[in-house]
Amino acid sequence: MMMQTPQQPRRAGAEAHKAKAITWASVACPGSFCPPVQARFISGSVMITFSGKNPEPPEGTISNQPFWPDMDLNSFSVSFRIPSDLDQNSVEEHLIQAMTDINFRLCDYRKEQQGLGYEALEEVPSDKVNNESILLVLYRRAASYRAKATICRDYPTIDRRQPADNQAKSAPDTEETYLRFADEAVRQFLEITDISVELL
Repeated sequence: MMMQTPQQPRRAGAEAHKAKAITWASVACPGSFCPPVQARFISGSVMITFSGKNPEPPEGTISNQPFWPDMDLNSFSVSFRIPSDLDQNSVEEHLIQAMTDINFRLCDYRKEQQGLGYEALEEVPSDKVNNESILLVLYRRAASYRAKATICRDYPTIDRRQPADNQAKSAPDTEETYLRFADEAVRQFLEITDISVELL
């Protein structure tokens, strides 16, 4: 008499295959500037991976020296398209250094205005755009362009995985261009007229 070998139910095989399947789920990450996290569930275990991209620009205000205006970190990051690859500390350090450099360049101006009784830049008489002092606009522009220049210098090849979105990040004249923009803002702030003289 021939004995029959019992066959495994197809359902059991399907369940075993399902147990080995990999699924993805979003995992919350604390902090205001944290890269997105994904979790893979493999046979009951969890593997955490990072995408390397920050979903939101950094938040916060950088307090300036007396007389000069504070700088908004979010506004700077969005307006000047700071790469999401940079963490908040790096962005802060570059902006703080840029503010310090601009403050140093405008040191004589600050002393002169304080001597006239003005304790803050916003108190200095000036024309306004959108109900804001042009001097404040020019100061923030100078500091922001200088910070952008140093970021381009220190991270010339940042995020090459998306060359279409980062075409200008590693251009050879990017740092020089932003430094020139910062210098133009300072010259406008001080009302220095650009005059080119051609020697004959």
